[in-house]
Amino acid sequence: MTHAEVIVEEEDIFIPETRRIAEIIAEKNLTTHALSQRIGIPRSTLQRLLNGQKPITPSIREKIAAGLMISTDRLRQVDTRKRAVELRSVARYRKKVFRPALLHALETAKGLLQAAVGYSERFDVLNDAASIHHLLEQYDLAHKLWMQALPCAEKVLEMFGDKDRLYVATNNLIVSYTHRRDYASLHAMLDKVNAEFFENRPCRAGSLAYAQAISAYETGDTEQYRAKMYESWAFFLKSSSDLQKGKAYHNIAYMEYRLGNYQKALEHYPKAVELLEGYDQFCYLSQKELVKTLLQTGHRPEALEIVRKAVSELERSNLDNLLAKFLFLQSIILEEPSGAERILGLVGDDVSLLNEVYDFLLRHYSKQGNEKKVMLYYKQKAMLCKHDALRMLEVI
Repeated sequence: MTHAEVIVEEEDIFIPETRRIAEIIAEKNLTTHALSQRIGIPRSTLQRLLNGQKPITPSIREKIAAGLMISTDRLRQVDTRKRAVELRSVARYRKKVFRPALLHALETAKGLLQAAVGYSERFDVLNDAASIHHLLEQYDLAHKLWMQALPCAEKVLEMFGDKDRLYVATNNLIVSYTHRRDYASLHAMLDKVNAEFFENRPCRAGSLAYAQAISAYETGDTEQYRAKMYESWAFFLKSSSDLQKGKAYHNIAYMEYRLGNYQKALEHYPKAVELLEGYDQFCYLSQKELVKTLLQTGHRPEALEIVRKAVSELERSNLDNLLAKFLFLQSIILEEPSGAERILGLVGDDVSLLNEVYDFLLRHYSKQGNEKKVMLYYKQKAMLCKHDALRMLEVI
């Protein structure tokens, strides 16, 4: 299964020159009057240049750049053009990106951040770098950079009435607070925004409703949880992206499953899988949840068929963690240990999954009266728990 790579247009990266000059003036705590005196241009002329009423000639550009103590290439972002496009392409790519490419993108981001001037450029680099950290599952670092980006977006809105970067910042922080289970901060942010803030932006309005749904679930309000999940789903269905639509179907199916409405969940998961085809990781995750739902509703043969097909495909991929989960489902359905035992050599850092696997193997071999296997897996599980406890002490 393939999916087209992200194409980043240069217009996505570069800030209009007059706006960029105004941003740098403000960021350097200058005024147009002070800059006009510094470069020997009347203030009224400089104001007309910044308002777009008069073209910026190469000679005037050189004077302005010198007054701002940067090069003309830096003013026009010519010096960072290639690196900025490269970083944005990786940050926006939604299929699996290998770790070396992500680490290289972070090095690119460091260089771009050192060079960045102006609120928009600084926001863009911080936001893209945070997205890379998020892809690397370095969620605290991603959150830190998104928090640093937020004031830049607020300044852009204040100066130019441009909401675009604030939309992005708000959406990312809503996702981040939800992921961190920081519901106090999430509540505070949700109080500041509403659906009108995301007018004509269905995906961002959908993310807002999703965050409100999760917040409701955490406070025990299942009625609001369900209502907001369907509100989120309705917004995402207005998107042109199959990925966003597929994730929306997955989310409401998972919500119905969570609330014990297995038949309702079964109505939505197949559509999620269909829409997510081509987005391997998301598609397999949705298939995994579909299998669990099929088992809950007594459709064992259908569940096994999906599992066997997924295992066959994942054997040829590098998605070991997902392969492990499907192997475990296969062992559960067939009530035999071979799939579960294979997992022990596949994943070493998913403690939650390994604990479930060991519990399954201990139950299975206890029923068989195989004391040798029971003792083997009992000792291995004890060792896993010991190592996990030591790891947690290191983190603390």
